[in-house]
Amino acid sequence: MLDVFSTEKTASSLWEQLQDHYMKKSLANRLILKQHLFLLRMHECTLIKSYIAEFSAIINDLDKIDVKIEDEDQILLLLYSLPFSYKSFRKAIIYGGKSTIKVNEVKEYLLNKNRIDTQLTGESHHDDSEQVHDSREKCNNRSFTGNLKHKNLTCNYCHKKGHIRSECWL
Repeated sequence: MLDVFSTEKTASSLWEQLQDHYMKKSLANRLILKQHLFLLRMHECTLIKSYIAEFSAIINDLDKIDVKIEDEDQILLLLYSLPFSYKSFRKAIIYGGKSTIKVNEVKEYLLNKNRIDTQLTGESHHDDSEQVHDSREKCNNRSFTGNLKHKNLTCNYCHKKGHIRSECWL
């Protein structure tokens, strides 16, 4: 594999070879990237900023191989990949009364919602590494399984405890 790329003399030609090899516009690449996008789900303990970056990276990779996902479709994919705790946010965006909306606006709304939520809970926003550590610690300590009011119920779809069918991500 490395022999193919070792003949390149400049960084730009090597980069072009790598792009041609890994970002081919083949059916397999298109389907794999679409699969990543359609199956992407944010977990309760994931930071919204990193999740938006992951979502955007997949959209950018699709764009590089000439697969265009319309703004409205991106918005729906983003909104419905968020955890159940974003249900009210999702409804506010969808039924908000606007005639048009851009995906970048929704991303900005999500980041603003996160900032407001952080300020209301009193958590510090100064050190991202500290915030990541705190959120992971909280998630590990309580082992979040979904909406807490359903913690003793079993899903009729996946048969796992902690959520109901309407909240099941499967």
